[in-house]
Amino acid sequence: MILRPEIFTRKIHIVFTSTLLILISSVIVCWFLIYSMDRAYANGRVTEWEVTESENFQVFLGTIPADPRIGVLHISIRAKELISDEFSTDLRVSVSAVGPLGSSTVEEKFFENDPMDSTYFDGLINVDKEGLWDISITIVQDQTTDSAVFRIKVIKTHPLTGAITLAAIIAFLIVLGFSGRKIFIEQKRSKKTKDTI
Repeated sequence: MILRPEIFTRKIHIVFTSTLLILISSVIVCWFLIYSMDRAYANGRVTEWEVTESENFQVFLGTIPADPRIGVLHISIRAKELISDEFSTDLRVSVSAVGPLGSSTVEEKFFENDPMDSTYFDGLINVDKEGLWDISITIVQDQTTDSAVFRIKVIKTHPLTGAITLAAIIAFLIVLGFSGRKIFIEQKRSKKTKDTI
């Protein structure tokens, strides 16, 4: 009689293999989900900022998603005074945008202060065509008006990204189902074996 470590007995081997498959599948699904998500802080703020200077401000522009795509685009703006080197809150910030030939023009839209942090000015615009877009920002403080222009590249979302994520989730559920079925069958089989002995 060959003595084998307990891990290699049939019942424990199946449980171990199933657990390992579930763990590997979970890691793969999580990797796909994390990879497909855009980088943002836990509060939904932008992590990558474009910066330019106007006459009185250093202006920061960030987008969610980080790589702008066709559709609704979340824009965050911050303005740091060049003299005091502090972010301003008492501003009126408006945004307009012009895209490539054949795209709709985004009319001037005023952005609101973020209730969590009033140095952020957030709003949504609709970009309807891929290509280069000029985002014009107007900042009004007291009687002073500044403006800054950012150029962003809007891309078309690839339909395969969503399909691959869906396929990974379905594969995970299939592996999970087969593993559970195998464990259930083995438990039933071992119970029958014990009953016959």
